[in-house]
Amino acid sequence: MNLEEVHICHHCFSKFKPAFKHFKFEGCKALAIYDYDDFIRSLIYQFKTNLDIALGPIFLERYIHLKYRYLGYKVAIAPSHETHDLERGFRPVEEMFKVLHLPIIDPFIKTSSIKQVELNVEERKEVSKYIKLKENFNLKNQKILLVDDIMTTGSTLKAMVEILKEENVKKIKILVVAKTTLIEK
Repeated sequence: MNLEEVHICHHCFSKFKPAFKHFKFEGCKALAIYDYDDFIRSLIYQFKTNLDIALGPIFLERYIHLKYRYLGYKVAIAPSHETHDLERGFRPVEEMFKVLHLPIIDPFIKTSSIKQVELNVEERKEVSKYIKLKENFNLKNQKILLVDDIMTTGSTLKAMVEILKEENVKKIKILVVAKTTLIEK
C-alpha cells in the first residue's frame, strides 16, 4: 500500500482495536475483524447514515493482506434494499470490501426495505425471508466469500448461506467487519 492510499493517520488508526475473531457460522469458517464496540459503531454510523463515503476503506485498508487468505474466492456482498443504496448514492458494504481487490459479485437481492437497525432481535430473525438469489445467477462450483459490515443476529448471512448451499457452491467462507457478542454459533 502506498501513502496515497492511506485514509487515516497513525493516531486515528491506533483507536481501532482489531479482534480477528475466528468462529463457525452455519457450518462455515468465519472471521470478524472487530468487536462491535462504541468506536466501530460510531464510525459505521458516520459512514452509512451521515453518508461519509470516504470512510469506506478505513475499516480494512490496514488488513489488505486478507486478500491472500481468500484468493480464488468471489466476494458476495450482503444486500441492502435498492432504495437504501439509491438514497445513499453508494453501497456501504461494497465500499468497505473493495479495498481487498477481490472480484465482487452481486448475486443477492433484498426484497423489503425494512432496516434491521429498527428491528428487535426476534424481528431480525425474520429478515432472511427477504433475501433472494437474483434470477439467472449461476454460482455452482464457485468459492464464495460472504461479506457484511455488522453481524448481530446473523439472519442475513444465514439466508445467504442457505441459498448458496442450494446452489451447490464449492466452498463458503464469511468475513465481517464487526460482530456483536450476541452471535456464538
